[in-house]
Amino acid sequence: MKSIEFVGPSSVGKSTFLKALEEQRGDTENWITKRAALKHISFNMGIKHFLSIYTSKVLYLLGLNINVPTNQKLFENYERDIDPLLDIFFNHVFDSGYSANKKRKFIRFYSERILYDLILLCEYFKKKRVIILDEGIIHNGGLHNSPSNLGVLANNRLRPSGVVFFELSDQNYFERIKKRFNEKGVNSINILTGSMTDEDVWSYIKHTKEKADEKLKVCKQIGIPLIEIEAKCKVSEFKKVNKFITEIYDPRN
Repeated sequence: MKSIEFVGPSSVGKSTFLKALEEQRGDTENWITKRAALKHISFNMGIKHFLSIYTSKVLYLLGLNINVPTNQKLFENYERDIDPLLDIFFNHVFDSGYSANKKRKFIRFYSERILYDLILLCEYFKKKRVIILDEGIIHNGGLHNSPSNLGVLANNRLRPSGVVFFELSDQNYFERIKKRFNEKGVNSINILTGSMTDEDVWSYIKHTKEKADEKLKVCKQIGIPLIEIEAKCKVSEFKKVNKFITEIYDPRN
């Protein structure tokens, strides 16, 4: 499986950019979104079988017992890839200072929406197309907090084939967050932030951009191919990403 992960400050506009990129893609068929790839898998496997595997993912990832041999075998096939990523992630979460409830939500999100989805894609998506991930292990896995452990990604099947790194000026970032607040009707970015004042938003921007820079360093240390773009839905940025996708897609590699 070839994949490209979108990485950058949280709420900088990665998902918005991907949606716009998808709308203007034209006739190219060398890439597919994660959402569309999972739909393709569920159709080919049969909805019932797909859901029977999917419903027990968190239980296994968290080390709880399950009674579905197919599921257990699937996870065991990727145990060497999952275990080191979970070790790093758990250390990241438990050192975060989050409340117990936030830690639980974060663990469930990473296990359910990141790791298990990647396993399904690796195992069942056989088309020669690049999968675009707006969430992945670089952005969410806490790897930037464990620079000495980056060797676990050397031959990890869940690592992306490439990374698109999003940048945005502080002022544009602030305006984007405030616009999102107005659209949602709540002054909260996600489940981890709670209600935010303008001062909180500026502090959040500083903190999340610092973390994003650390993730960029991780990509460079690992040697993952990457490009850096402005987090704006502009033709020039779409062209950069499409060119990068074509390079990753190259069937000769």
